[in-house]
Amino acid sequence: MSELSKDAMNPVSVLPDEPLRKELDFCERFLRLGLSTFREAAEYVHRLPYGPNRTPVGEDSLFRDGCGTCNTKHGAITVLARELELPVDRWYGLYRLNEDVVAGTGTILERYGIPFVPAGHCFLVYINQRVDLTAGNKNGKKREIGDFLTIWPDPPGERPSQHRVRTEEFVKGLLSENPAFRHLSLEEIMEIQAQCMSCMRKNREASQCQAGDCECDSLVPGRHLLSGYGVNRA
Repeated sequence: MSELSKDAMNPVSVLPDEPLRKELDFCERFLRLGLSTFREAAEYVHRLPYGPNRTPVGEDSLFRDGCGTCNTKHGAITVLARELELPVDRWYGLYRLNEDVVAGTGTILERYGIPFVPAGHCFLVYINQRVDLTAGNKNGKKREIGDFLTIWPDPPGERPSQHRVRTEEFVKGLLSENPAFRHLSLEEIMEIQAQCMSCMRKNREASQCQAGDCECDSLVPGRHLLSGYGVNRA
């Protein structure tokens, strides 16, 4: 699976078109939205606005908030895949966050004299094909993530603290092996990462508001749940 770290993302259409089953609990939630297959459910989640969830993160977050992050979007579809016994899994990876990915981070990185800072992102894997359900969303990035520095399986229920531990382990290796980072400490790298992620958040909020879909609107519970699905439109 190591080649997955360099593979390009694929469209949602590569995912299986398995029928949803009404006797299964999580399937029923998507069926009530007028969706009939796993692929349609994934397309629906892909179309939901990108935004942080106000309710506790979990498989229900998308339904309650009408939006999601890479974590909650891919988490919900992974839960659905497990219910249908499909080989679709969520993976997590660290990528090079710099000006090429997020506008404004170049100034931050230049201040500290480093070419990039590691940042996390998750995606789906189906038979060695990667799918990003946040691609094309107004998420603050200039482009989708292609190459990753490192990746690992990210099953539902994985705690954010576990990602932080693995991220810090990777950064420690970066500090000892890459001369460009040796003048900084682990704490400084994590602080730089936080500054760059704040820049990404500001870009996301600005792009959403320019499109008339400000974060404060996109997070009204259920606001976008039925958008584009005539069967259940009020």
